[in-house]
Amino acid sequence: MKRKLALILAVVFVLALFAGCSGKSGGASGGGSSAPSGGGSSAPSGGETAPSGGGSSAPSGGGSSAPSGGETTPSNDGPYKFAKGNYDTDAEGWPLEKYEYELPISTTDEILTNMTLSFTPQYLPEGGMGDLPIYMGMEEMTGVHMEYQVIASASFSETLSVMEASEEMCDITAGFWAYHTGGSLSQAIDEEIVVNHYDYKEYMPNYLRWAKDFQWVDAMWGNVNNPGMEKWIGMTDFYDEPCQTTGYFMRGDWLDRLGLNAYDANTYDDWYDQLKAIQVAGYCEFPLQVYSNIDAYANVWNGFHTTPYTAGCMYLRVIDGVVNLNGTSADDLTLMQYLKGWFDEGIISPYFQSMTGLDEITADVTNGNCGCAFFNPGEILGTETSCVEPGARFDVMKKLVVNEGDIIHWHLDPDEFGGVGSSVAGTCENIPLAITWLDWAYSPFGADYRNWGPEGVYWDYNEAGEREWNEIMTSFELGVAWATMAYLQNPMDSGINSWTRNYYYEGGDRLLKFFDVWNECLDYYDGAYNYPSAIKLDDEDSAEIANLRSDADTFFSENYVLFLLGDKSFSEWDSFQKQLGEMGIDRVTEIYQEAYDAFMGA
Repeated sequence: MKRKLALILAVVFVLALFAGCSGKSGGASGGGSSAPSGGGSSAPSGGETAPSGGGSSAPSGGGSSAPSGGETTPSNDGPYKFAKGNYDTDAEGWPLEKYEYELPISTTDEILTNMTLSFTPQYLPEGGMGDLPIYMGMEEMTGVHMEYQVIASASFSETLSVMEASEEMCDITAGFWAYHTGGSLSQAIDEEIVVNHYDYKEYMPNYLRWAKDFQWVDAMWGNVNNPGMEKWIGMTDFYDEPCQTTGYFMRGDWLDRLGLNAYDANTYDDWYDQLKAIQVAGYCEFPLQVYSNIDAYANVWNGFHTTPYTAGCMYLRVIDGVVNLNGTSADDLTLMQYLKGWFDEGIISPYFQSMTGLDEITADVTNGNCGCAFFNPGEILGTETSCVEPGARFDVMKKLVVNEGDIIHWHLDPDEFGGVGSSVAGTCENIPLAITWLDWAYSPFGADYRNWGPEGVYWDYNEAGEREWNEIMTSFELGVAWATMAYLQNPMDSGINSWTRNYYYEGGDRLLKFFDVWNECLDYYDGAYNYPSAIKLDDEDSAEIANLRSDADTFFSENYVLFLLGDKSFSEWDSFQKQLGEMGIDRVTEIYQEAYDAFMGA
């Protein structure tokens, strides 16, 4: 399951704080007889002093985006089993292979603290996150004692700001770069609110190897401006395999009666024909339901090389060296005119502006009010079961083009990021240990354990020798995908997110095939119009853009949709663009253009 962060963060949770963030010594949290045995014995107490943080262990920079090469000194003396100095690298410093840690990593009694959030706090044990079997097992195996402070998503930014101001940051914070509001991320590193993870890269061989394997080098530094890419804000949560994660589904049972098949639709006109057939047959009055912002994740109308996203001008593209934003080009006018035709015929539901979340969409679908809606595959079985009409079936649609044989040039790259990730605080007293504990979750064994947990708790092997979720997971009222987030790898934390795990149950193989259909678009997608993600703005430009967009995006969101609704005539398009430009979008575009020109000329 992967709902994009914009939807996930809208969920409001209420959860008390489980532990303070200032403790650095004492007994281990969690524990208990139900903890599974792992690759090492339980961590004995140790009397040796923990290594200090700071920059003394930082390797030289050098200006390259790759880690620096050279020999390092093995660092497994004493109570720690760190990776530094114990793996081979290429000439640029990249680990040659993933690293499997000798466990336990630590034999001391020191305690690290970890601030994160739970998407489903009502399912946590009474004792908190640390009492979940997976975290108890992790503590026993790694020997690293961790106290978890779980914060409601609605108050996470506020809580983080208070902790930053009071210098009471937890040793590890999930989602720092998504929730930090007190200045730029670069400043957060400079002010030592969080450490520069680049300085500790020799302690994270698995993270580096994943990034290198999937060419995620740019992601490692968390959008911090630095020409040498020597500022890394944290460690990102990655998918183990990049994938398309969401799209539209048609009522396949209705199409069967009409002699049609969702898979046969290759163009938007093909899609229109199928929707029109559903409407004419009387199955529903308004066959297509869309989210209130029309294109929630900018991954449906990409055949027009843009998106009708209504909430703001935030998507960049480059055509023949010219930068522009969504909603401001001739392609946007063409797309809006096309959609207006659908809206006028009742293909698009006139109630779409009330579709602000999954609950509204699902209610409309299950009541039979529409025949096509936007879903994640993990939501399909539950939706089908909930439909008032017995035998309802939803079939996946391809990523479409305008004309047969077209190549899509914009914004259909497979998703690489499973969530957000974690950062280590500058006040952490044992930074190498915190970094190592995070890196263990990227190791072959650690990544597998974080995604599945101990055998026999949530999963077992079936007769074919394959893993299969047990009843605890398959009966979870929110679905298996939510269960994996509740009990196992949390996408807000660092680690590897194995998205295919969400479908290891009866009927799941059908859902996995939906991803194969979406991934067919890679045969007719080249990303030629994508704005280079490696371009980073400095703090001054970022601040100016944020200031300009505040009013401009409000104006855009209030007026752009009026062309679809018919409250604005297309004869007003040029004046709308002029006003939008004068409100700051022209200057925003200019800043991005200057950054692009400088990047291409470098």
